[in-house]
Amino acid sequence: FNTMTFGLRERERERDIFGRVVSPEVRERLLTGELHLGGETLWVAVLFTDIRGFSTMSEQMTPEEVVAFLNEYLTEMTNAVRPWGGYVNNFIGDAIVVIFGAPVDQPDKEWRAVAAALTMQERLAELNQHRTARGEQPIHSGIGISTGEAVAGQIGSLERLMYTVIGDAVNVAARLEALTKDYPEHPILINGLTAKALAARPDLTLKSLGPINVKGRVEPVDVYA
Repeated sequence: FNTMTFGLRERERERDIFGRVVSPEVRERLLTGELHLGGETLWVAVLFTDIRGFSTMSEQMTPEEVVAFLNEYLTEMTNAVRPWGGYVNNFIGDAIVVIFGAPVDQPDKEWRAVAAALTMQERLAELNQHRTARGEQPIHSGIGISTGEAVAGQIGSLERLMYTVIGDAVNVAARLEALTKDYPEHPILINGLTAKALAARPDLTLKSLGPINVKGRVEPVDVYA
């Protein structure tokens, strides 16, 4: 009985650690055998965000300070995303990729993505108050959101695989985030398909910035703030 109890505790601990690495949604699908090597085409909303001037900021820190800085920031941003059901797909240095609509479909994925972005801005403002009180410089970030088709699934090899999303929607989200540098008054930019899905919401004000050519894409992107 003691051995069984210990084994159950260890299994729960392993599930908890596993869930921190791949997200609880992906963990459950992996454990039940629902996810296999390969992908499926899904309609998703992708949120991409990173910190303005991170390289310059990190130059003035020790490696330990950079890790502490990132962990504090990423914790706040992850907590902002969680209530809206976003799947934190990846951390790329100071950048965060969040998926809505995969691995679990969400009919209101566009609203969830924008609501998460607004919440991230609120949490960042609170974090900056603490940083200013500690004598540290505030953090500024940009957020790009793109809705569209993408291939979602296990990418890699049988020895090392990762659940991720690949496609034009991901690339456009990253380009929109980079575009926020040209529009400092608009830290959140979305594409036309996202705006169309939110057009009927009375609690949002959308501003069209027109079709804009972005790097790596032939067709211009309809951009909204």
